[in-house]
Amino acid sequence: MSHQPLPRTLLALLLCTAVSACEPSEPVKSPPVTVPGAPKPDAKTPPAAAADEAAEASEDAVESGEESPTRAPAALPPGTPEQQEALMQAKMAFLQNRLVEAEDQFKAIAESEPVTGDTVSAAIALGQIYSETGRRQRALDLYNDLRARVSDLPEVLLVLARTMAELDRPEDAIATYEEALKAQPDYIFLLTELAELHIQQGNQEKAGELLYTYEQRVHTLANRLEDHTTAPEDRLYLVDVFSFVDDDRGYRALIEALNDPHPQVRRAAAITVGELQLDEARNILQRVAIEDEATEVRLAARAALQVMQEQR
Repeated sequence: MSHQPLPRTLLALLLCTAVSACEPSEPVKSPPVTVPGAPKPDAKTPPAAAADEAAEASEDAVESGEESPTRAPAALPPGTPEQQEALMQAKMAFLQNRLVEAEDQFKAIAESEPVTGDTVSAAIALGQIYSETGRRQRALDLYNDLRARVSDLPEVLLVLARTMAELDRPEDAIATYEEALKAQPDYIFLLTELAELHIQQGNQEKAGELLYTYEQRVHTLANRLEDHTTAPEDRLYLVDVFSFVDDDRGYRALIEALNDPHPQVRRAAAITVGELQLDEARNILQRVAIEDEATEVRLAARAALQVMQEQR
């Protein structure tokens, strides 16, 4: 087994932060996990009020004999303390190139009960290790088993579709990509991967439609991120979305987010532009590192500048 960290497994570890709460102090690196059918909170309604309204609507529906028009938000529960500790140890082993040990630890967590965000995170990382070490069929089997355990979580559908594509199963991959996009429409980066598969299948027209949709979605979401009337939690979410999008319009929105009125959004934007190596943000980061009123934002900007300097 290789003694160097595996690039796509590093991406899987970023996905881990979306489905686990093992390191709550770190920024989320991909859109948060939601069970398909669970709506995002209404940006115009505080979460508590939204929950109260949903409960009242449900009670009214029961009394009237009608089916409730909405479903309560649902998500995987956080890991147990034991799972959280084990996942941190597995990630540390991986990052220190102790890959055999990391694989064993991820496997143990993935097979543990109860099923939580941490078990899914570990399974995704384990599957990527399998893929990067020539065991793609084993990764596919793992992801299919995981899908059966947690229903159709978009993160699982994402890695499942990619593995199918790597195993030269384009029709299955296309169908699974489409399911992932249906479960999580804000995974706009999947539109380009799906378009590439259609190009390989000779379906240029469908690929063109997908790429056009991608451009529209990028601009729509970028405008929402730049609009300060958008709820702060939604702007923070969009920073996470754009951390996976390789697009100039998205980059401009991330840089603009360094001036967002909400400190958590500015902090997330600083970390993201540093990780994306956006040199055009360097001058703004330098200003933020000195002048921002929030200590956590200044520290994030300084860390981003250091990362950018180290990667030169």
